[in-house]
Amino acid sequence: MGNVLLQMEDVSYSYHHQIVLENVTLSVEEGQFLGIVGPNGSGKSTLLKIALGVLQPKKGKVWLFGSPMKDQKQNYNIGYVSQKSNSFQRDFPATVQEVVAAGLASKKGILRRYMKKDYLLVDEVLEQVGIQDLRKRNIGQLSGGQQQRVFIARALISKPKLLILDEPTVGIDRDSTKQFYDLLNYLHKQHGLTLIMVTHDIGVVSSLVDQVACLNKKLYFHGTRSLFVEKEKELLSKAYNHDVQVIDHHH
Repeated sequence: MGNVLLQMEDVSYSYHHQIVLENVTLSVEEGQFLGIVGPNGSGKSTLLKIALGVLQPKKGKVWLFGSPMKDQKQNYNIGYVSQKSNSFQRDFPATVQEVVAAGLASKKGILRRYMKKDYLLVDEVLEQVGIQDLRKRNIGQLSGGQQQRVFIARALISKPKLLILDEPTVGIDRDSTKQFYDLLNYLHKQHGLTLIMVTHDIGVVSSLVDQVACLNKKLYFHGTRSLFVEKEKELLSKAYNHDVQVIDHHH
């Protein structure tokens, strides 16, 4: 068993007495890529917010990097990428370099000036995600897929141990989506980055990640990708409360 980065035990959460998570127990080990699937309104984003420390569970315990979540202060060891595609106006006044450098603001303080070493770090992560040539471009002029690479670079600049992504390919065209998943696979396999990703793309879950959590308020499955694929139709039908037609996307 590897080093456990995130551990949830009997976690429950509700909004206005409406239960959205019920007795969820799961763990993520260092170097794993966990894909979280489930229907809309199943509690996936709430689960991520609890993992990020944005929400406190109504019941249950959460440990992050071996310490109770309640004892954690602002944690630079987690990077986060949300559904940001196509959200910038074309004339938004920020370059790729500036957006990525802003990922250092929480460490440096908003008013601290950026040093040469900071911009070298920006160049390093831009090269890592394959968009160093876009560093001077206005972010509003990029495609959705390019913008998401910028957000990954911004998340990576603080050298996180864990990268969390919430449906990161929403609004991105098919070719850019494939390139985006190739990038995640590269970061996972070549750099050993631990990832948690919420997605509706079952084809990606069946081919890219190595661990799967199937969620609809309760956890219907948490285990290896191969075991999930073996029981896929049955598990999804239970979690989605109706028969599910599984399509192989061949990502």
